[in-house]
This record gives sequence, structure tokens and C-alpha cells, in this order.
Amino acid sequence: MASRRSLVTGGTGFIGSHLVEALVHQGHEVRCLVRTPSSPKWIRGLPVEICHGECTDFVSVRAAVEGVDQIYHIAGVTKAPDYGAFYRTNVLGTENLAKACLERNPDIQRLVYLSSQAAVGPCRGQGLSVETDACQPVSHYGMSKRQGEEALLRCRNQLSVVILRACSVYGPRDRDFLPVFRSIERGIEIGLWGVQHRVSLCYVDDLVSALVMAGAREDLSSGEIFFVSDGNSYTWRDLGAMIAKTMGIRTIRLELPVGVFRWCAGVSDWVSRRSGKPHILSKERYREMVHPNWCCDSSKVVAELGFSPSFDLERGIGETVRWYRTQGWLKR
Repeated sequence: MASRRSLVTGGTGFIGSHLVEALVHQGHEVRCLVRTPSSPKWIRGLPVEICHGECTDFVSVRAAVEGVDQIYHIAGVTKAPDYGAFYRTNVLGTENLAKACLERNPDIQRLVYLSSQAAVGPCRGQGLSVETDACQPVSHYGMSKRQGEEALLRCRNQLSVVILRACSVYGPRDRDFLPVFRSIERGIEIGLWGVQHRVSLCYVDDLVSALVMAGAREDLSSGEIFFVSDGNSYTWRDLGAMIAKTMGIRTIRLELPVGVFRWCAGVSDWVSRRSGKPHILSKERYREMVHPNWCCDSSKVVAELGFSPSFDLERGIGETVRWYRTQGWLKR
């Protein structure tokens, strides 16, 4: 079979760079839409075509989509000082991509959009979120990802669109979970007093496998949506205990009152506004963290795509710790 020509937006980032590697390994001709400035260090040396531009620039998007068979839309803002920044990239950027495809490449085989569990919001009960649940995002990030979904779903009769909603993703190159690992490296595990969080997790290589499957399956109906996780649910204590076990460290657990966490988030927002640099700890993050259940049901992606996660928590954390240590992101 002839190799497929694939465009990846966000190909220099955490998830996107792993996807680019997987596509190249499978023989795809890969083009990456890359912002300036943006470091291509994770894909440097790979046989990929670099197309400079960004999703918010319609001219560069229109050029990037020409001549490709598939698009993997991974680019997105996960941290921002205000809703406008989320909206410009996650909503208008996605609308630009859809519009460019309709103008320049309407016969594209598949457009795979990486969305987020945040687009749905937390599970309202003790069970698992499913794809048919009403979307009730609780953060600006979640709202923008849901609007990005809606932008593509409006085009599902003209373009072949598949949406994957990722839960919390971890693995090599990720910086969002890194503070958790570093805190445990110092012997401290931090939690919220009186809140027993449950979350779904997914190792990055497994998410990439699901993305590639979504692009390859020709029999999928346009507009299909899938949650992706490793099929289990965890408490934050489960995660902390596994990290500590893997690193060979004994920890003490420090539980912060919700009010203290809210105050810290407010201070972090103030610093972000002064510096212009968003932080992972924010009032938006606080709105998500106070909800105890962020678990999703991944049975649909297993049944309909044949997805089978290869990494349980122990193996995934082990690979992540080894990589962090190799890169010097962890000291021991």
C-alpha cells in the first residue's frame, strides 16, 4: 500500500512528537505545522517536512493542508492566563483547520482531533463518564476543547472527522506531571484534605496507538467520539504510591485544606498575569481539582477500534521515571 501523507499540528510537543515518531516508523510521509518560535528538539533528525505557521494563521493552515491524506490535530493550549488565549488557539485554530480543509482538501481521508476529558467535565456520580454524556466543562480549557469539537462536528457531513478524548496523559517529555514526581523525589506527597480524587490515566504511547488507529480505520463513521484511557481508575494516592515505589523513596503525605489550595492558585494566577507566563497551578486548575471523579469509560475505543493498552500504571511510571532521570529532570 502506498504511504500516506499525514499532517500533524502540534508535532513538536509532548504528545505530538511521539505521534510523529510513530507515523514515521509506519512509513507515513509526515508534515508538521510548527510555530515560530518552537523547539523541534524531539523530532529533530526525523524525515519530516516542516511547515512554519500556526493554527491561528489561516494562510499558513491553508498551505499546510494541501496534498495530505490525513490530519492529526494535536495542537492546543492547555495553560493560558485568560479565556481569550484558550479560545484563539483551541477554537479559532480548529475552525481555521476545518475551513482550510473544506477549501483546499475536501476529500481528505480522515481528520483526527485530539480533544480532552475536560471537554465533558467531571463525572457527576460515582461511575464513569461515557461518550453520550452531556458536556458540562468546568474550566476555560474544557470549554474551549468542547467548542473545538463542535466546530469539527458541524463539518462532519463534509469531512471525515474522528474525535479522541484523552484523560490525564503522562510519559516521557511531559512536564505537567513532572512537579508531582519532583515532590515525591523530595519525600513529599501532596493531596487535598477531605477530597478523595479518582482519575483515569493513559501512558503516552497508548494514546498515540489509539490516534493512529483512528486515522487508519476506513470504516469509521464521521463524527465518532472515543474516550481513551488504560481502562482503570486510580486515586491520587495510587499514583503517588506507584511513583514512590518506582523511585525507591519513602514519603510523607501532606494534605492541604481546599482553601489553601485555592489561595495558592490565586497567587499563581497573579504571578502569571505579571509575568505573562501561565502556570499549571491556577484557579482554572482548582475548579477541576475540587471535583473528585475524573474517570471515563474506554470500552467503546476497545470494542470499535480494537485498542488494547500496552502499559499498566507500574510499567508506564517505570518508563517515565527512567526517562526523567536520563534527561536530568529527576536527580535520583
